[in-house]
Amino acid sequence: MKNVENIKKYLLLFLGGALYALGFPHSTLPSLFFLPIIGLTILFYNLDLDELRSKNNIKKIIISLLIYNLGYVLIGYYWIPYTLKEFGNIYLPFNYILGSLFALIINPQIYFFIAFKWAWNKYIRKNDIDFNIPQVAFINAFIMVLLDNFIPQQFPAHPGHAFLQLAPHLGLAPYLGSLVYSLVAYYICFAIINFKNKKYIDAYAISFTVIVLILSFTVKLPYLKHSKVDQTLKIRMVQGNIGNFIKILSEKGDANALRNVYKNFLDLSLKDGKENIDLMIWPETAYPELLKSELMEKSSYYVPQVFKDVILNSNADFLVGGYDKTLSTGDVNFMNEYNTSFFFKKEVTKLGTGVKLFDKYHKMKLIPFGEGLPFGPLNKPLSKILTNVSFFAQGSLYPLFKTKKDISFFTPICYEILFYDFIRKYNNEVLKEYGEKPDVMINLTNDSWYGMTSEPYQHLFLSKWRALEFQIPIARMTNTGISSVIYPDGSESKRTKLFEAETLDHEVKIKRTAVTLFQEFGFGSIFLIFLIYISIISIMSIIYRPPKVDLHE
Repeated sequence: MKNVENIKKYLLLFLGGALYALGFPHSTLPSLFFLPIIGLTILFYNLDLDELRSKNNIKKIIISLLIYNLGYVLIGYYWIPYTLKEFGNIYLPFNYILGSLFALIINPQIYFFIAFKWAWNKYIRKNDIDFNIPQVAFINAFIMVLLDNFIPQQFPAHPGHAFLQLAPHLGLAPYLGSLVYSLVAYYICFAIINFKNKKYIDAYAISFTVIVLILSFTVKLPYLKHSKVDQTLKIRMVQGNIGNFIKILSEKGDANALRNVYKNFLDLSLKDGKENIDLMIWPETAYPELLKSELMEKSSYYVPQVFKDVILNSNADFLVGGYDKTLSTGDVNFMNEYNTSFFFKKEVTKLGTGVKLFDKYHKMKLIPFGEGLPFGPLNKPLSKILTNVSFFAQGSLYPLFKTKKDISFFTPICYEILFYDFIRKYNNEVLKEYGEKPDVMINLTNDSWYGMTSEPYQHLFLSKWRALEFQIPIARMTNTGISSVIYPDGSESKRTKLFEAETLDHEVKIKRTAVTLFQEFGFGSIFLIFLIYISIISIMSIIYRPPKVDLHE
């Protein structure tokens, strides 16, 4: 009988992980923003962390979490085995076995929450510190948001992110980011568990949720208050759709593959002859050969001919992703290449018309186990064994590019855009150095390693939060799709299709707005909300006394 109950419990936990995953875009299944709340409720109810005392309980809790994570990985990250095959040459069945093992690391913040609850039970409850049920629920919710945002994760998809499905009705995003919606999700979760366990209806949780939703629908986004368009940036995004086989061959120097890549990008860039384009954009690592920015900055002689053909025939500025090999620093055989975005312009001098490299950005947040390893001094000897890992050098500068129309932009590469703290730091560094807020964010990406799966949709979906939080339009340029322009209210331009070679011409409307509150204070803004609301709960508990937590049960 006990085994049957355990099987039912584990099946429910697996379902909980799957429901959490279905709060985000899926290639075949529908997604609903409230499903992560249901999934988390199933998880935390079955973990029973208030009874976290003995080693036996800890073992059961860890097993329960792993089963939940397995459901989350198999439904939400089912594309990992495909990537392991494409990127790491790991084939069936080993790619699926390794993909399933991601359940061990996919939610590291919950392991830390378990540790927090253990410390809570051992030290705080033991000392009979007086808390009531709403206080504990709100503290639990805040701790989870804290852990979500400060525990490193490979592909952060927090419960608040699923609320993007309510866009453009997310008026609190420029003030409190996605964090406030995660706080709502966790608060509802713990309130439901209290209702189930203690038959207590948490009016505070209901009030907090209603207030956040009302403000989300009624507070106007700062971007939308400006009816006047300051300027327009006409861009052409060139989705080359270079498959992994051709891409790898071209990077190894195969002459036919190189010709195919260059012809494909050049034909798409100039497909309609001379166009009134301000900025031509190629995706991440579009140019397969090593470039040397230090030489290109000295002389246009070192600028590839295909770049000159694009710029001189289109009369546009040009942004392209590629590999930059350093000449003056680093080990000549290790970590001397950067994943880079290069910005070129046409230059007219006394000697004639040429092309100049004006600036470049070196990627800072490298993908673990794809672009480097987190093992410090062990990385160099490991690089001789793990030849599929690129071991890029890490950038350190925060450049701000400017077009010929004096429109400014910066270029986070690939999954850098998923981390609000990184984008916030970049924006603040730009503000400090240049005294202005960037007009546009251009995200160069290559999602070809994930195939026809849900990953490109998830990557795009999560990227939209940066437009909302910082009130900056985003041009998302990918190699194989999905490419589009995201506006600061969460709306989106026409999309390119997955795995099709095409261009997307779009006029990006530049509406200059002030720095958002979220950019100024980041997590500090949600910490202030926590202090205010916990104070309200504490004051109200003096007037109306909710049930106390039983410290001796």
